[in-house]
Amino acid sequence: MTDMMSWLDPESAWLAKADRARHHIDDLAAEVQEFLAGGFDVVPEQGNQPGETIYRVQMSKPIPIHFSTMIGDVLHNLRSALDCAAWEMARRTVGRDITEQEEHACEFPIRSKPSELRKFFKHCLRTSLYGPPERQAIRAVQPARLHDYLAETGQIPAHKRSEEVTYDFLTVLNRLSNIDKHRRLHVVTCWPDLVYWGSDDPSKRRWAWGALPLKNGSILGHLYTDPEHPEPPPSLHHEMELRIPDPPGAAGRDVIDLLGEIHRDVTVRVLPRLLGPQSVSRVGEPTYTDDELSDTS
Repeated sequence: MTDMMSWLDPESAWLAKADRARHHIDDLAAEVQEFLAGGFDVVPEQGNQPGETIYRVQMSKPIPIHFSTMIGDVLHNLRSALDCAAWEMARRTVGRDITEQEEHACEFPIRSKPSELRKFFKHCLRTSLYGPPERQAIRAVQPARLHDYLAETGQIPAHKRSEEVTYDFLTVLNRLSNIDKHRRLHVVTCWPDLVYWGSDDPSKRRWAWGALPLKNGSILGHLYTDPEHPEPPPSLHHEMELRIPDPPGAAGRDVIDLLGEIHRDVTVRVLPRLLGPQSVSRVGEPTYTDDELSDTS
């Protein structure tokens, strides 16, 4: 089996783990949908000000703790898939069985700065485990790769390098995985995705959000009407989602969407670049030697 075909082998470690991550995402999505459909109610109550209606959240049950462990399973499998790919790259480079000592040096690096990546490759064993094509493939998928390419070609990046690193899917995966693996379960919180109401006539209603994230008894928001032109209470509609509030690259996104995007990044962008043909750089991809890499902001 050629390398081009072997990386697509569904029984390979990297694809088996990525596929398992996909199953966890799908299972979590189904459970989250069921929880959101039956676990929430929003009850109106008279506010303290004229024309104010307070909408308070009532949760029939807390967010299941196993949602956090399922998120950890997704993260572990995706991070492990990358390390398995790095091991395969090393095996192909040396053309023989990897020794136990060399196995300890095999890992997929996710580094925020080129200098950190240089340091990774200068490890005494990695100098022989990863040749120029493998190093180039790993560099090409690192966070802020687009920023570095634009800077090297004299173009002006749209965002600061630090921002691109923070919101890069590999950075987010690495941070979330480390938190789950070494520190704690991820906190999963409720967050309103959309609130709306209908009106048959022109309306002067005004909405103000409550404190977020939401928990049982929290105020979803305040709806104000003009006391001089009272309107009947509307039928309020709301859509909820679950989020992981930190780190910054994860906050602000529905957790299922976030995990799905990370999975796509790993399987569609990163793994093919690492394990496909590596001897030729891709069009529009910067090529560097170790000495040419510099840290830019």
